[in-house]
Amino acid sequence: MADEVADMRREFREEIRSLKDELRRQVSQALKNSGSGSIRVDLQKDDVAQAEPSFVVVKDLVRQIREDVKSSLATRGEIAVDELVDSMPETTAADLLKSLANTDRL
Repeated sequence: MADEVADMRREFREEIRSLKDELRRQVSQALKNSGSGSIRVDLQKDDVAQAEPSFVVVKDLVRQIREDVKSSLATRGEIAVDELVDSMPETTAADLLKSLANTDRL
């Protein structure tokens, strides 16, 4: 049984090597024959579907973009408040900052 498995592995490896060699030969031939250096690859519909980003990846990207935008808006808001408060009288600035500190209103 172990010999059969070893033989199958050897055959499998040899077959993979021959496929790689054939692929390399075809790619080399395609590069030689085409003047532009482009290669045409025909894919089956299932292969294309597997190459598309999954919904989970898209969902993670959207979440990351939202977090980045929120962080950027918060930073810009803090800068705007600082600039606004700098030009106000002290009592008015204190009242404004107390009001902004009340997160229930935001």
